[in-house]
Amino acid sequence: GWMRAFHWAALLPEAVTAAWAAVVAVLAGAYGEPSRSALEQRPRAWAAWGGTPISEAELRAMTPDHAARLIATWRPDPARPLNGSRELARTLEAVVKSNPASWAATPLRTGALLHEPMYLSHYMRGLAGAEALDGVPIGELVDLIVLTSTHPWEPTVLGDPTYDYDPDWRGAESAAFDLITALARKDLGFGGRKEEIWAFLD
Repeated sequence: GWMRAFHWAALLPEAVTAAWAAVVAVLAGAYGEPSRSALEQRPRAWAAWGGTPISEAELRAMTPDHAARLIATWRPDPARPLNGSRELARTLEAVVKSNPASWAATPLRTGALLHEPMYLSHYMRGLAGAEALDGVPIGELVDLIVLTSTHPWEPTVLGDPTYDYDPDWRGAESAAFDLITALARKDLGFGGRKEEIWAFLD
């Protein structure tokens, strides 16, 4: 508040600033004389939140195959810097969690279409967080889990590797662990492939 009054002292009438004369003199010793140009050149800051380039409503209106292809081919647009791949991945996770039956009908195919480790990670976390996974092909979920351990391709650079995308497969492997945990807690079994699951965990 003192600095605000100090900067505005250059523009206000002396009758208004007379009581602040001593304060202005002291602050001027540290920050220079207040002036109109200094007030106009003060740096401004804005806060904003990242957004998803494809909304939940849009993803829900598509088939999982179409949505997965669209997600995998999306690339950052310099003209829309707040739209990011991480927000898109989180949107995918929310849609998968709300409709696991549709999104997990062919999990290996869907995972392959999503392609990027980050999208696979959020896809599996969506399945792991779903209320129920009844009717989901468990064998294909195991295939997807095993796929993450093979690191089948290099991640695509989608911005800053500290946030915008996963530069390796560790996040996908962590999500696969969450999915294994969810299958165990729901007592759905592993499609007769416990040995592969134990190998993955090991």
